[in-house]
Amino acid sequence: MKLDTALTVAQLISLLVLLPAGAFRAWRKIDERLTEQDTRLIRIESQFHRNGGTSLRDQNDRMERDLAKLTGRFDQHIEERSK
Repeated sequence: MKLDTALTVAQLISLLVLLPAGAFRAWRKIDERLTEQDTRLIRIESQFHRNGGTSLRDQNDRMERDLAKLTGRFDQHIEERSK
């Protein structure tokens, strides 16, 4: 076996070892990133459901009720003033 052939075989073997190892490392990084994003999306999604007062949905519902009360009071005040 000549030196060129041995060098070529060594390069092929190193490629066969390094490429899968690099692909596995890249896959692990992508998996970590996707897991982190999934966790964040779950936290955001939980804010769109009623949970007894602390979610954004509950706060929005409270503001909507308060606005309806204020609108009713305002309308009543305007009607009294116009009489």
